[in-house]
Amino acid sequence: MYALRTILALLAFYTALLTGCTTSRTASASGDAERALDTTLVTLYTFPDDWVGKWGGPLQIFKGDSLQYQIPMELHLLPTDTLDRYTFIIIYDGNARDYAIEAVDKSRGLWVIDERNTIAIESYVLGNALVSQFGVQTTEILSSYQRVPGGIISEIFSTSTDTVSTTGGTSEQIPAVYTYPVTNRQRAMLRRVE
Repeated sequence: MYALRTILALLAFYTALLTGCTTSRTASASGDAERALDTTLVTLYTFPDDWVGKWGGPLQIFKGDSLQYQIPMELHLLPTDTLDRYTFIIIYDGNARDYAIEAVDKSRGLWVIDERNTIAIESYVLGNALVSQFGVQTTEILSSYQRVPGGIISEIFSTSTDTVSTTGGTSEQIPAVYTYPVTNRQRAMLRRVE
């Protein structure tokens, strides 16, 4: 029983650590694991106020189980002269993408990234994350920026729109489920540079 409580307490602690949370207190090894979960408080960051700044770090690009390459990445989120509009400049290996982000409906967490070329991507604030999903030709992209203590984690997953498999679909209670190949993952831990 002692070992199970220890494992549950450690699991709660590492879950909080990995998801960008802080704990108000850590349950002792002999404490109740449920109490450890109940006392885990999420540090909420207000978007965009707690995100404003210049952030930078290495971007790692994975294909399969291997790191393909690493390049420097920056994100500049700075106020503009327009209310609720900010720069959203992404710099990959010195090449800048001069975007902007603007509030559409703050009560719903809806923002739009303006690529300034007729492309606008709706993005949603979900807790400490700014998330968008969009398609380019036959590729679907899930993009996430998560504000965590010490920085912002940028993560992008790319999938093909070609179905790998279809399972289920045997009755009204079991609908068809489609899976798609995940082809690429990009991840950067961005720390404040300015």
